[in-house]
Amino acid sequence: MSLYVAKGSPELEISSAELPSLLFEALDKIGERRHVLAVPPDLTRRDSRAGELTQHAYDYYGGRLEAVLPALGTHIAMSSVQLTSMFGKMPHELFRIHNWRADAETLGEVGTTFIHEQSEGKVNYAWPAQVNRLIVHGGFDLVLSRRTMGQRKKRRYFRAFGAISCHSGRDLRS
Repeated sequence: MSLYVAKGSPELEISSAELPSLLFEALDKIGERRHVLAVPPDLTRRDSRAGELTQHAYDYYGGRLEAVLPALGTHIAMSSVQLTSMFGKMPHELFRIHNWRADAETLGEVGTTFIHEQSEGKVNYAWPAQVNRLIVHGGFDLVLSRRTMGQRKKRRYFRAFGAISCHSGRDLRS
């Protein structure tokens, strides 16, 4: 994976004024995209600033940001009030609800041996690699995905968006 912008240290906090220019610099390096999907965390990760980043991505792409799919996992969908509190004035019709029971598309599986090794012997079965079917069949040429954001061992870290660049209309399984 390419790194398009790097700024930070455990002592540095990126200001709200700096954030758009850093994101726009990275998006400029990715190049033109016409069909963009953002997959930020849901309200349970509000402090991650993902809502702010998603708003800036919308400012950058405008109508080319065609959908926002909050990564709900098994949480309930966000209400209109919650969407506004996290994502500001972004149009609510952009937001899609992830139904983890019905919308999962299996891309493959993580093998038993790997799972067993990584779990230090606690788990001994394969794990399906699944994503929301909108990611696979939505025809997007860029998916701005949720990335790790938060605090670990009293050190702040912030990795904005990871990006998956796809050929427009391509089925990701092929």
